[in-house]
Amino acid sequence: MPIESLCGASRWVPAVATALAAESAIQKLVLEAPYSSMADVAAFHFRYAPVRWLLRDQFRSDLRIAQIAAPLLIMHGDRDRTIPVRFGERLFDLAHEPKQLVRFPEGGHDDLAAYGAMETGLKFLRSGGHR
Repeated sequence: MPIESLCGASRWVPAVATALAAESAIQKLVLEAPYSSMADVAAFHFRYAPVRWLLRDQFRSDLRIAQIAAPLLIMHGDRDRTIPVRFGERLFDLAHEPKQLVRFPEGGHDDLAAYGAMETGLKFLRSGGHR
């Protein structure tokens, strides 16, 4: 299967999926609870630690997302305490169109499927990638 026909989806390591999508001509990309960078998330959780100096790989999706030409779907729970939604929103703001952000008001970090994330992702993958 040629790389051009692939779709990317990531829940566990969105920074890796973003990096691969930035370097490949994929058809679509779905990110669940992504973050702008691991350094941003670590700094949020450990406010008094110099995490930006300590992290060897900061997983800077914010530096790669603009290189992605494929339609993008970002899904995030408003009640996510692990990766607050503002980090997904920042990534969304940096991405090019076509893009879609779906927020699940009751969703946390590990339960978006209970609020329709699977159906939302499948609908996006089956569509042209637009709303």
